[in-house]
Amino acid sequence: AGSDVIFLSRNLVRHTRSCAPSDAICLPPPSLRLFSQMKQETPQSLPAQALQLAHLVGSHVFVEVGLAALYFAVLGARAAALPLLPLPLLVLAQLSHSYLLGAVGLSCAFYARALSPLLAILLRPDAGAIIMQLATLAGGLYSCFELTRLVLLHCDHQDVIVQFYAFLTGQRAIRVRDPQLVHTILKNYNDKGDGVERRLSLPAWSPVRSVESVDGAEWQAMHDILVELMRVLPPPESLREILLAKLALFEGREIDSIEISRIALMTFVQYLFDAQWDPSMEILLTASIEWRKEIALRGKADESVKLQAVERTIALIRASALWNLYGDLWSTPMYYSVIVQPFLISPAINLSDLMVSICTPLGRTLPARDLVNMAHPFPLLERCVTDGALAHLGIPANTHVFVLAEDFLPKSAFGAGRRICAGAAHAVVLIETLQAVADRYRFEPCRNHLYSGRDNDKNVSVREALYFAYFIGRGILGVRS
Repeated sequence: AGSDVIFLSRNLVRHTRSCAPSDAICLPPPSLRLFSQMKQETPQSLPAQALQLAHLVGSHVFVEVGLAALYFAVLGARAAALPLLPLPLLVLAQLSHSYLLGAVGLSCAFYARALSPLLAILLRPDAGAIIMQLATLAGGLYSCFELTRLVLLHCDHQDVIVQFYAFLTGQRAIRVRDPQLVHTILKNYNDKGDGVERRLSLPAWSPVRSVESVDGAEWQAMHDILVELMRVLPPPESLREILLAKLALFEGREIDSIEISRIALMTFVQYLFDAQWDPSMEILLTASIEWRKEIALRGKADESVKLQAVERTIALIRASALWNLYGDLWSTPMYYSVIVQPFLISPAINLSDLMVSICTPLGRTLPARDLVNMAHPFPLLERCVTDGALAHLGIPANTHVFVLAEDFLPKSAFGAGRRICAGAAHAVVLIETLQAVADRYRFEPCRNHLYSGRDNDKNVSVREALYFAYFIGRGILGVRS
């Protein structure tokens, strides 16, 4: 059985590397016959069918019955809630920062589908007569795990996770690596589709509507509001002088991660509202940590703190010249969000993460856009390719595209096209200023550095890992609380 598993896994990997993203994986002839027969069965009859086929397959019983169980698992995976079995593996994946454990944890969900209906057979009067058959099937499941392990050892773990995501959400998905193709997709497609942004980021940003995550008419409306806002704001270059003045207040003091976030907020409060920081604005810093926690899937944020931060922001707008731009509309989510998300909370989160890399010898010399590719805390972009314009490149219509920061061109670090990051010019000014003064101040960005999406913070507690597994199950796999 072991040699069969190794043979199958090697051929599976070889075929996976040579096929187009939309191609099916070719299995050995006995499995094809077995799968073909099982496709004609209803989920209720599949357990008995799998047991019968265990005797027909003969010497390939471990591998072939394992594949039968896998097919049954896949057939029913979208219909029911996530089983408990993969949750410990997802927790361990978070604690050990392991793509391998994460992928295996998701695959456990498939195999667990097969077990619950099959174990129901034990309640039948002839249960004793089929215990040995179930034991044989258990051996098949074990070989499936071994097959998964060997495939993962030879494949890109991130690609495997993308394909698990595609299956579990019922979408066609692909990770694009070619930097020029990435730039083309980002430039020509605006819709982010039903992916990570919609399922995970939008709920975490509530009650703010993140302009980075919304789609369709809502994004167009928020984009127009943001364009008008940018026209009345000072030029991004003016941030340099403001930031240097705020840093001067901390000369001779240790500047940890929380203080870096405070400095970012102090800078933008003056830039946006021409106001100086006072104790009543500390709620913005507290809320930024709460938002960071929920966005990074480390725990549920305190909604009351978020709401207080929104109310304080609206009060700041009301007391500034910006109130004349939209008046009472600033009190509505679509309007206050274009200030809270891109100009307050996102800089407070991102700048403290970027400082971890800026304070390294390499980080002091890298161009700002390369630094963002290397150290941005949430290094993932998505687009939904709705037409067939890229079909000749292996991306057919209605494909969900994932792009990791490592695959960006430098000019794509902040995105491209109409959905380019609204604060890109501001971010470049801040990064270049901090690079220039990194040796002048006592920066300790790793101290009190909490909830990083890029794992700059390695201290993931068991409670945070459990929350991560629960939220992934609810948001991605469709589990309902």
